[in-house]
Amino acid sequence: MKINQFFEEMIKAGASDMHLRVMQNPVFRVKKDLVRTDLPTMDRDELAGAINAILDEKSAADLKEKRQCDFSYAIPGLGRFRGAAFYQRGSVAAVFRAIPDAPSDFETLGLPSALKTITEANNGLVLVTGPAGHGKSTTLAAMISNINNSRHAHIVTLEDPIEYFFKDNKSIVTQRELGGDML
Repeated sequence: MKINQFFEEMIKAGASDMHLRVMQNPVFRVKKDLVRTDLPTMDRDELAGAINAILDEKSAADLKEKRQCDFSYAIPGLGRFRGAAFYQRGSVAAVFRAIPDAPSDFETLGLPSALKTITEANNGLVLVTGPAGHGKSTTLAAMISNINNSRHAHIVTLEDPIEYFFKDNKSIVTQRELGGDML
């Protein structure tokens, strides 16, 4: 089974995340639960080969030199995924998160009105911080989408990796990826 088939099964299961480790069946996160699958395991060489096959040159170098990397991966007709590859117990492992096609709006996410007010400012720097998996990227995507759809502005993002692709609407959205578009 090829790694793309794991992604297909992930989407079919409605999973947000997929965890891959050597000689372990893939594990999906469905809602808040970890669900162990009966998908085939991969040995050390198979998993390393599968991960390296989907990495761009910079991410592959980071994995080799820093023993970890963050990247994005797209499968036409299926979706986009944010990935984190790393070493654990001397072998490559990875976690993937599905990236929705379009960001959700403030109301759907239940975000406070104060965040919408921030998007009305004409200039400034906004930092959104917090632990992994707590909605930073989703919150920022909603904010960028709100600005893009409501007024004329030039929005610049610095991302690692780029998650949501924005099409210019009323605004111009310039998306720069750390390590690729800038050092």
